[in-house]
Amino acid sequence: MAMILLGSDNKVLQEGIQHKLESDKKEPCDAKLYDFDDVSYRLYIDPEDRSKMVVSLQTLSWKDIRKQGSEDIIKEKLGTYVKDTNDDGCTFEITLDEKTAEKAVDIGNAFSKLRIYALGGPLYKYCKALQEKKALKEVFGFKFRRDTYCWICPKEDRLICVFAFEFPIKADFIIANQILTEFIEVRRGRDFQSVPVISYAKEPPLELKGIQEPSYNREAFLGYFSVLLLPNHVQGAKLESAVENVIGFRSYLTYHIKCAKAFFHQSMRARVKSMLQILNRARYEPDDERKKKKIIVGAK
Repeated sequence: MAMILLGSDNKVLQEGIQHKLESDKKEPCDAKLYDFDDVSYRLYIDPEDRSKMVVSLQTLSWKDIRKQGSEDIIKEKLGTYVKDTNDDGCTFEITLDEKTAEKAVDIGNAFSKLRIYALGGPLYKYCKALQEKKALKEVFGFKFRRDTYCWICPKEDRLICVFAFEFPIKADFIIANQILTEFIEVRRGRDFQSVPVISYAKEPPLELKGIQEPSYNREAFLGYFSVLLLPNHVQGAKLESAVENVIGFRSYLTYHIKCAKAFFHQSMRARVKSMLQILNRARYEPDDERKKKKIIVGAK
């Protein structure tokens, strides 16, 4: 069964911004939106000043990743709308007039990838250095989300991105382990030799040697998942795709765990329904409830 690759854009954020820009009547707004990986947004239109809309971004690790490429990539992609960046998050300001209404679709599409720009900023930085053959030397690690850590380990001719996963729910732990194991098995196939090399192990990879490990929840700790990127994986237009797929992998994994659990529950309900039908057909009827056979004696 094929697995669905999630899009990197946030449709709710995109449509929310687009709707407010295209609306003829500018209504006050104060909405909180949530994305994957503990990222949230706020859309705000002041009742006293409806000529502009403020969009705010908050994420768990912003203070750590801000100066490691996230602020730069956001300014590169959305610099026209950036109002302020600080250790608490990033704020944008969009003027609500006829000019922005005409570009509502483009603006909405640009903001829809805000999560990738924020969390993927460091990876953009390291991939661009690899692309330009100016590989960085320092390993950069940060808390990707509450239950996931991430390290970007550069080499002269390659880049390794390492994730450490925690799954406090036992069922999620078991399913995630099976999915990651299958990734390794599929990678060995002849048709997948050109894709990035991946590995999955309980022990930290050599790239993290000498780096102090975070304080994991040992009962929930699943292991380390590594993705190796070569220069040909980040050349030209491949750069955007590589960053989106690597940064989106944790939400991709979560989504398919939920899909697997839904499939298991559906299968179990169907099986129980089938067994109940069999039991109903085999139900014993007491003698007094059985229909008595009538013998009709014909005339001789």
